[in-house]
Amino acid sequence: MRYLRFALLPLVFAACSEQSTVASLEDGPAFNFANAPAESGIVVRGETPVGVTWVDLDSGLRVVLGADMDEFCAGIVNFDLIAFQDANLPTGRIVSVATGEVQTRVWDFLDFDCDLFTTIAPVAAGSANLQNNDNDLQGSAVNNTNTWGWTANGMLEWTADGSPARFNGFVRQQFGNNSGPKVVSKINLN
Repeated sequence: MRYLRFALLPLVFAACSEQSTVASLEDGPAFNFANAPAESGIVVRGETPVGVTWVDLDSGLRVVLGADMDEFCAGIVNFDLIAFQDANLPTGRIVSVATGEVQTRVWDFLDFDCDLFTTIAPVAAGSANLQNNDNDLQGSAVNNTNTWGWTANGMLEWTADGSPARFNGFVRQQFGNNSGPKVVSKINLN
C-alpha cells in the first residue's frame, strides 16, 4: 500500500499543474437581469416604470416606492425604472418577477391624499430594494389561484434627525377562482 501512495503522488501533482480546459466562473456571465438577452424564447426582459404604495393598518404607516409625491401631485409622472423578466408559459400564464432600487418614503398617515403628501414630511426617506413576484400576470389561467405581491427593504433615514431607519415591508394579494380576494400588508420601520 505504501508503494501505491508514492506511485499516485506524482499523478496528483501532475493533474494539479495542468491548465483547466473550462473557462473559470469569473470569465462567464453574471446571470442577472442586467446582462441577459432581451428575449430568449418564452422569456422577455426589460425595464419598466414603477410607482407602488401600500398601507399597514396596524402601524398607521403608508409607504410610497418609486415615485416622488411632490412631482406626482404636481402632475409629473416620473416613476423609477426597475428590471423585469416575464416567462410566457405554454399554459397561457405569464410568470413575472421584477426588481430594482427605488426611492422610498414612509408617512404616518393612511390616506392617499396629495394635500397630505405635499404638506407633511415623511417620517423616513431614502432608497430600498423593491421586488415583485406574480404567478399569473394577466390573471387569466383557468383553475388557478393568482398570487402576486411586492417586497421591499432598505436603510432609510429618519426625517427628524437623519439617523438610520431600517425599513422592510410587503403586500401580498391572492385571488382564487373559487374565493374572493385576500390582501395582507405590513410595514416595519425601526
